[in-house]
Parts: sequence; structure tokens; C-alpha cells
Amino acid sequence: MEELLLRPEPAMALAVGVSLYAGVLVLRRRGAPGAAPAAVTMFAIAVWAVCEGGEAMATAPQVKLFWADLGLLALGVTPISWLGFAAAVTQQPRRRHDGLICGLSLFPLFTALIAACSPRLGWVWSAVYVTQPRPHLVYTIGWLMFVFSAYCFVLVGLAMWWLVSFATRAKAPYRQQAWLLACAPLAPCLGSLLCLLDKSPWPGLNPGPFCGGLTG
Repeated sequence: MEELLLRPEPAMALAVGVSLYAGVLVLRRRGAPGAAPAAVTMFAIAVWAVCEGGEAMATAPQVKLFWADLGLLALGVTPISWLGFAAAVTQQPRRRHDGLICGLSLFPLFTALIAACSPRLGWVWSAVYVTQPRPHLVYTIGWLMFVFSAYCFVLVGLAMWWLVSFATRAKAPYRQQAWLLACAPLAPCLGSLLCLLDKSPWPGLNPGPFCGGLTG
């Protein structure tokens, strides 16, 4: 029982359920500022968690790599949609932030395409092998993955800055809500950072979607 609780599959299944539920709840209030990008964020986290769970359950290296590449795309969507949510909540100029979000979406798409279509380039994963007896992927991260990770952290940081700035001038109870929203991405960012530093509690997997699902 203890070993089951320590495995990533139940945690990722919980993250999927919580994220989908949160996304549906947000959609029920679609008239609220930032409802659409907030729902996209939660659904992207759910897809990201599905991919991490799929990678954990797969045994064939190519199947594991498929889930890893798909999860990379979901990971890229998450900070962009969260930035869109922060822009809407903090009332950034709509025309400016709509164009910004569209432009920012191109780089994660490019990175995922490179990972899926040109794995031999080694830009995203410079080396990949599977451990035994419990198979999991071990990555040597390429330069593009480092750039992609920094890109995602910068977007989350910008969203947090907007929300913190909003919180300092908002009145209660919106001030407390804004502070909570500003701090919410810290947990998934920490999980992703642990994965980058090869300190993940689940070797080869990113705990970010589990953290993001719980803080959603």
C-alpha cells in the first residue's frame, strides 16, 4: 500500500481529476474576467498530468518519449494561458495582451515540434535512455530545453508581477485573492525546477502538474 502511494500514477490521476473539475467550475463563470484563460490553464495542467502518468506507465522507450513530447506542449501552454489570465484580471490593455499571447505561443509550439519531429538533433533531449528494472526515462537536457524552461519561468514571473502589483492597490477582499493567485504558480514551478535539477521524487517525471493541480 505504501509503495502504491509513492508511485506517480495515483498522484497524476488525482491531479487530472482536480484540474478538470477546477476547469469546469471556471467555465461555469465564463463571464468573469480571465475565466477562459484560467480554464485553459487548468485543462492544460490536466493534459500535462495525463502525459506524465502515461510516461510512467509505458515500458517501451518510444512510447515514453511520445508522452514526454506531448507533455512538453501542454507544459508550454500552461504559463501562456496563465499570463493571459493575469492580464485579464489585472486589466492590462486588451489589444496589447491579445497580440502578446499569440506571439508568445509560437515558441512552445516550435520546441514541441522539434522534440517530436527531430529528436536526433539533440536540441531538446541530447540523450535519452531507459533504466532497469523499473523503467523510466533518463534525459540529458539539450540547450533548447534550457531556453524553453527559462522562457516558461519568465512568463510565470511576469504574470506574478502583474498580480502582485494588482494586489498592492486592490481593496479587500480582492487583495487577499490577488495575493493567493500570485503565489499559486510557485508550487508547480518548484516541481519543474526539481525535475530540471534531477531531484524529482519520481525519477524521470515532472511533479509540476501534480503541484499545479492541487494549487488550482
